Amino acid sequence: MNKENFYNLCFIGGILLTPIGAFFKILHIDYLESLLVLGVILSFFYILLSIVEVVRSNRISNNEKTMWVICLIFLNGITGILYYFMGRKRIKN
Repeated sequence: MNKENFYNLCFIGGILLTPIGAFFKILHIDYLESLLVLGVILSFFYILLSIVEVVRSNRISNNEKTMWVICLIFLNGITGILYYFMGRKRIKN
């Protein structure tokens, strides 16, 4: 599996598995709370890979790098989606 496929897997898996796992956790269905854990782990890897991509980029200024990193850390849900669909094409080397 190359880096791009892993990146996409982390994004899609985190987006899908986290709410499904939370729903099953609320319903107290046994053994399916592991979906929540897996979704959170995938989301963590996605945010980590995104931060590394932003920091290594030569296409944007340091101010914009700082903005992306802070938003990815503190507002990771919406910023992760915005980065994937809008910012990544412009930032990725």
